[in-house]
Amino acid sequence: MTEMSLTAFLDNEYEGNREKFAADIQSSTASLSRYERGERIPNRQTMSLIHKVTGGKVSPNSFYDISAA
Repeated sequence: MTEMSLTAFLDNEYEGNREKFAADIQSSTASLSRYERGERIPNRQTMSLIHKVTGGKVSPNSFYDISAA
């Protein structure tokens, strides 16, 4: 499975509907916007929900930018 950024996932899979995605991960649209801009890293619970809701397409690595060696 190919990983993608949160923004790419929202644009491609959620048709840009950030309000729906924020509700699906039990977060506010303001927090979601901060996650997208890299101003904030989701907490463990939110990260788990993001991974689940995106079917694994957006993972913790999407936020931490850890490259495979």
